[in-house]
Amino acid sequence: MKNLRPAEIRIGDRKVSMVNSGKAFSIALALTASSSYAQLMEIAAPESVGFYSAGLEAVTANLQEHVNNRDIAGVVAAVARDGKIVYYEALGMMDIEQVTPMREDALFRIYSMTREITSVAVLQLYEQGKFEMDEPIQKYLPEFATQRVLMDSESTDVSQTRERVGDITVAKLLTHTSGLGSRSSSLYREQRVRDKNYTLDEMVEKIEAEMKNTKGDPPVEVTTSAKGVTLEISGDFSFGSGSARISPGLKKLLSEKIVPEIKSSIFQIEVAGHTDSDILPKAYQKRFPSNWELSTARGSSVVRNIIKQGVNPTRLVAAGYADWVPRGQSGNLTQTIDRNTVLELNDTPEKKGRNRRIEITFLKPAHHTTSYVESES
Repeated sequence: MKNLRPAEIRIGDRKVSMVNSGKAFSIALALTASSSYAQLMEIAAPESVGFYSAGLEAVTANLQEHVNNRDIAGVVAAVARDGKIVYYEALGMMDIEQVTPMREDALFRIYSMTREITSVAVLQLYEQGKFEMDEPIQKYLPEFATQRVLMDSESTDVSQTRERVGDITVAKLLTHTSGLGSRSSSLYREQRVRDKNYTLDEMVEKIEAEMKNTKGDPPVEVTTSAKGVTLEISGDFSFGSGSARISPGLKKLLSEKIVPEIKSSIFQIEVAGHTDSDILPKAYQKRFPSNWELSTARGSSVVRNIIKQGVNPTRLVAAGYADWVPRGQSGNLTQTIDRNTVLELNDTPEKKGRNRRIEITFLKPAHHTTSYVESES
């Protein structure tokens, strides 16, 4: 084993002794396609390619310590050299709440690793003469022409803004010197967005407290399920009969209570309309032939309102379930339900009133439909 020399790799704030040859070795934490690559590569003893088994065991110990300290829920780690895998471990949990152990073939979002991919693509365009590095980005993203910034970067009052001084250039974006905020900002800290000790129960309590009206009665009901945290809002409170136009009361609730909660979270949001089992009167059927069209239109109306208030559209999903997810079925869409069951769950005026509703759900990551993640600068 020539050209071997001691080396250290840093994991968190700890160092692990390794060895390094003239060729670079790689340690891949949170592999995005680990099992596929593993099947194509030979498994070898560490010493056969110049690694120490004891050093790799130390990697396991250090990663497990991060799991035990709740720094991370779980991890898949691999070390390879010369096309041979010498270390491949899955530690911790894929889903803490469901007690699902991490698997070696787990898929991960690559988060900040997208920066390398994007940067290479941008530089290829630069080589082709498509743009100049000092060009302002509003040339390509017009929305930035009128961008406003916080008066005080440490303030959590987002209403206090001013015009931006100077332009953000392509070069500033590539070097992360644009000044765009991140999840480490005081606003995010104030809302405990990244607080790993902020439990689901605490989130529910906070939302319930925010939803209370002046009389102390909650205008919405907050529930939790495997899908996420759901705000159930009465359809009679939210819309007129046979209408998808948002009521003044719902507009006020959205702007004062719900949208601030959405903005302070990092979750995707599903807005779903639900109806009772009654067939729509003929007077409404020209616009809404059935409850499917009505429920979908109501969900879409709420989504449009939320977008107008500054929430990124990529975080939002509009849906309509008609009368097929009555109360008692919510959060369990995999459960088989027939028409008789739907009618049984709508057999009194009270039940029908509860089924006419809008649901705004903060989706757990497993239910996210896009890869939108607000990145750190």
